[in-house]
Amino acid sequence: MESFFIAGAGLMGGSLIKALRKAYPQSIIRAGVRKPDQYPELKNWTDGVFALDQIPLIKEKTIAVINTPVYTIPDLAEILAGKLTQDSIITDVGSTKQGITEALKGIKNFIGSHPMAGKEKAGFEHSDPSIFIDKTAAICPYDFHQEEMILRLEKFWQSIGMKTIRIAPSEHDWVTAYSSHLPHALSFIFGALGKNEKMDLKGIYGNSFLEFSRIGKSEEEIWIPIFQSNKKNLVVLIEKFIKFLYRFQETLENNQPEEIKKLIEDSKEFLKTI
Repeated sequence: MESFFIAGAGLMGGSLIKALRKAYPQSIIRAGVRKPDQYPELKNWTDGVFALDQIPLIKEKTIAVINTPVYTIPDLAEILAGKLTQDSIITDVGSTKQGITEALKGIKNFIGSHPMAGKEKAGFEHSDPSIFIDKTAAICPYDFHQEEMILRLEKFWQSIGMKTIRIAPSEHDWVTAYSSHLPHALSFIFGALGKNEKMDLKGIYGNSFLEFSRIGKSEEEIWIPIFQSNKKNLVVLIEKFIKFLYRFQETLENNQPEEIKKLIEDSKEFLKTI
């Protein structure tokens, strides 16, 4: 039976620990955090909590998942590679993949993952094992990864209720720039615009406002590194988005309702495919 090591116990790490305890009640689950004394509840969910700079040697076959900011993942993977058996798997939940997987090509048992799950709230106190159910986990292997290892990782994510897809790291980063990173950036900008304009909504808003603005409440310490690590793709999409925004502005100024209709129809045609 495999054991599990979860590095980082914020929203994602905490949710993963709880989901694994439910899926594997008899398995050994260990956690690594910067300051174990700040996570007293982890003892109720795990079989050992360690400081990230004091991870012990783990002798049994393990799946280790790194749930820390993207810029910390390569260094933690290097540390874990020296603590785990060669038949163990190291993966992560980072929102970008190409930079991480390129940096870790020398660690043959590292395979990048990105479970598309989460909330705008951070911290173990908000962790929830149900966030993974029916969501998609992207797995980004290279040609040198053994099929058996990839299948083990797919089974791991599927065991907590996720669907899985295999995708190249570069393609993953282009897709998530559109499906995740740009929407978050726009929501942050939308909120900043409201502050700049000193908007007093007077309670005049509905679900559409709440849905769009929800992710604008996400934590900056998580999203700044994500934006920076995928800036090449994000800048390209921002440039394209600005062109569409100017186009929409021009249709309004020039009183062209048919152009607005075409834009909305194009939007609906694409979004219905999702």
